[in-house]
Amino acid sequence: HDRLRSHLAGAESAEVVMVSGNLSNRDALRADVASEAARAADVFLVELKAAAIDVVAEAAEERGVQIVFADNAVVSLEGDLDARLRALAPARVTA
Repeated sequence: HDRLRSHLAGAESAEVVMVSGNLSNRDALRADVASEAARAADVFLVELKAAAIDVVAEAAEERGVQIVFADNAVVSLEGDLDARLRALAPARVTA
């Protein structure tokens, strides 16, 4: 989560007060959203996946906190991601 936090702080000039990796665990995510750090947030940035959409959206609505949906783009850390993925696939698939 450090990479995400760093990107948001640097490229987006966001003050990140909390990051949760519990998007598929509703109980753990509810605890994260109820934390003191999360309660300090003015905006919730959330991915549309797993428990995140209902748990975080409901908490945001209850608190009157703005919710912003993340549009994540996969970025290769080194080189051309598309070329690297194509190299993993066989040249031809037969049925």
